[in-house]
Amino acid sequence: MPRPHQQIAEDNGTTLATIKELSRDGVNVYNDDELKTAMSKIRHRVKPDAKLSASAASATSSSTTIEQLKAAALSATDLNDAKIIKEKAMALQSLIKVEKEQAKLIPLAEVDERDTKIAAAVKGALMKLGNDQPPALEGMTVIDIQKRIKKDFSIILHDLADAQSEFWKDKKS
Repeated sequence: MPRPHQQIAEDNGTTLATIKELSRDGVNVYNDDELKTAMSKIRHRVKPDAKLSASAASATSSSTTIEQLKAAALSATDLNDAKIIKEKAMALQSLIKVEKEQAKLIPLAEVDERDTKIAAAVKGALMKLGNDQPPALEGMTVIDIQKRIKKDFSIILHDLADAQSEFWKDKKS
C-alpha cells in the first residue's frame, strides 16, 4: 500500500500542499528520486509558523554578527533552521548595504588608511616639538617652560584640527 501524501510530506520536510501540487503537476510523489529532483527545483520558503530550534536560537540573537550566523548555519541540522538563518543573513546583508549607502558604515581598509594618516600627522607634530623644544627652553624658568610647552601643544592641536579636512578629503560623497 502506498504511503499517504501526509506521510510523504513529513518524510521530505515539506507541506501536504506542496506534495499535492507536485502530484497535480505530474510528479510521481511515490518515487523518492523523482520527488527529490522535483523538490530541488522548488524555491523553499520558511513556513509561516516555523520557529528556530533551541540550539539554533541560542546561536543567533538580536545582535547577531556575521560570524555567529555562519556558525549557526554550519551547525543547523533542521531545514527550517537553515532557512531562517539564511533569511536572517540576507536581512543583515541588506542592512549593511543600506548603511554603506548612507555612509554610516565605512569599509575597514578606509578606516585603517585614515587612522594611519592621523597617526602620522600626530607623530610628525610631536617629533617636531621634540626637536624644537630644547633650544627654545634653554635658560627659562620652570613656570616659563610650562607656559611654552602648553602654548606649543595648543598650536599643535589647533593645526591638527585645522588639517582634519585633509584626513577626510578622500571620503566619497
